Amino acid sequence: MMMSSTTANHILTKVSFLLVVIAQSSRVASGATTNDVFLTKRPLNDDHSYSGSLLLDSVAHLGMAYALSPQQIPKFPPQNVPQPGDLLGGAGALLADAFKNPLVASTVGFLAAGINDGLLLSAYSSEMNDTFVMPRAVPATAFVVKESEATISRRSSHGYSDTNSCNNLRRQDSENPDSIFKQISETAEPIFKPLSIAKAKVLRLLGAECYGPRFLRPFQPMIEDIRCKLGLIDDRFMPAPPCDFEKCVKPVLEESEITRDMGFANPEDLTKGQVNARGDCFEDLEPIMYGVRVQVTLLKDVPCEDYRYQKMCQEAMYQNRIISEDDCQSAGCVMPEDDPFMACLGCDPSDTHDNYGYNGAKNNVDRQAGEVFQATSQSRRVVCGTGPDGRQSCRLRIDKSMQLRMVQYGRALQFIQSEQYLSDGDLELIRR
Repeated sequence: MMMSSTTANHILTKVSFLLVVIAQSSRVASGATTNDVFLTKRPLNDDHSYSGSLLLDSVAHLGMAYALSPQQIPKFPPQNVPQPGDLLGGAGALLADAFKNPLVASTVGFLAAGINDGLLLSAYSSEMNDTFVMPRAVPATAFVVKESEATISRRSSHGYSDTNSCNNLRRQDSENPDSIFKQISETAEPIFKPLSIAKAKVLRLLGAECYGPRFLRPFQPMIEDIRCKLGLIDDRFMPAPPCDFEKCVKPVLEESEITRDMGFANPEDLTKGQVNARGDCFEDLEPIMYGVRVQVTLLKDVPCEDYRYQKMCQEAMYQNRIISEDDCQSAGCVMPEDDPFMACLGCDPSDTHDNYGYNGAKNNVDRQAGEVFQATSQSRRVVCGTGPDGRQSCRLRIDKSMQLRMVQYGRALQFIQSEQYLSDGDLELIRR
């Protein structure tokens, strides 16, 4: 079952306030005739009036407690923009839904291997319906990942980094049944979610959205610890697999300028000036950044008999880039384990921020604006089997992988949905 991390945080931060409410109600029930908060008078000789007043006071206490309780803002993804699972908003499918397709699960796992401390948020694929809001020029599989967090604050080395302490538990969560506390929080979500949305709107109108995060900041490590111990883990997301040097030798990546745009707007551009994430409330914390990896199939098993591709097929055969269908476990040799020539992006360097970050010395180009991205060369190979006439039949397959790293969440969605990962050379091959 899936649970919103915002709901879990709301439940935890309101526990202390509800305890006060219970204590107050118990004191009233023990015989007090006057509620010294609301100054409600109760006649001792009227049981019905006493019970009615007690009920009204309890409701009033709960309302007051909820109104005064701190409203937490999600750490990631940012609020007020499409969330993972919002297909209409272009935010992709949740991993639990996407991984029901074995090909999508295998391809995303292959692409994501080696991203340092990355957390996969959502997946896109031409193998699924509606993950892309606009038709693709070529089949593609992609995902959005939350990058590893910087450990040094902007202004002070004493800044609270607010790192997630549930990483190890999250890795085990898929193997363990949900805790009773998690089941309770999921049951309460339909009640808390609309109330939280309404309260967030009021705080936004008052300009007090950062009241909750600032109030709770000193207690955040304790809240995280309690959340982990109670099993309130946000299992919508998945840590990136570790690097596998045997499957992907470090490739040579090229910088490509973005030349294609299908018009999907950055959703965060519509929320400028608003508080969208917890880090927006603190100047001494680095913002959380996101990344994208994409794999596209530029040519999908076109016959080598086609005169347009004969030379490419001959070159692939000369380089021994041949896949034999007899050795494949999957139909068409489409799984990464059957295709050793699938384009891969390799493993991240030891310090992701130094190499991809917008402050990195190696990045003089404005990466945060997303003007360039990294890409592999076109990976060409032939898939050969026995044709209907008993002769060998070979088909040409060409794919390519790209990545855009250390950008805002909305920029990551825009890069995928606007198909900005295709270069002019790729389009030329497609239109051949």
